[in-house]
Amino acid sequence: MPYKLIEHCYVLPQTTKIHQIAYDRDLFIWYPERGMSLIDQMSYIPYKQSIVTECPWVVGCYGREQVFVWDGSMREWKNPNQETYGADITVILGIMGFHSLIPARILDGGKSLYDKMSAIELGY
Repeated sequence: MPYKLIEHCYVLPQTTKIHQIAYDRDLFIWYPERGMSLIDQMSYIPYKQSIVTECPWVVGCYGREQVFVWDGSMREWKNPNQETYGADITVILGIMGFHSLIPARILDGGKSLYDKMSAIELGY
């Protein structure tokens, strides 16, 4: 898939693996939330250039047609089935593949999060 380089949001959790999109590193703004406070993330204004992010508040500032989520099992980018613009954080986390709002450490000692990150890395 040729990447859309203007006003699009690619959802890609950070792992120790390198994803193929990284070879086009200069074409995107990578994880803009890194330099933002929580308040800045929640009041994010989309860039003109496309971004790669894992922040649910940032994803919620883009419409469904502008959001592409990496599906590791299919090895392709997919638009979510639900609207993301202005969506609740629980909806966006579900789109990203995280289906629990209980911190993983409390829920099961972190096993579910470790399993999820392992699955993401395999899909890279």
